[in-house]
Amino acid sequence: MRASDCPPFKPKFIIPAAPGFFVLHCHPTYRPASLRPDDVPCDPIIGWAIDEDGWQIPLTTSGPLDSYDALLRPDGQVEGAERTFRDVRAWLDFLGAGVPGAESFVS
Repeated sequence: MRASDCPPFKPKFIIPAAPGFFVLHCHPTYRPASLRPDDVPCDPIIGWAIDEDGWQIPLTTSGPLDSYDALLRPDGQVEGAERTFRDVRAWLDFLGAGVPGAESFVS
């Protein structure tokens, strides 16, 4: 989700994040297919800011992130590109190919 996609975010609640959530970053100049999953820049999520409509943004040690590429969940799955991928490698493969493959995403 990008900040420009919605009205100004006004958090109503801030809650702590469970351990194991990370924001993943993949700059357009990266070559996703050649990156190793451990080389993807990431920020640990330490909390969630939630507005009155239920929209949420991750809070990291760098502050709130209203623009990011994907979320890594504690179970290893990645939420990004409006899909859930089985792991970081599948997400990177999707980004590198530019099109989804049936084996690359969960939903």
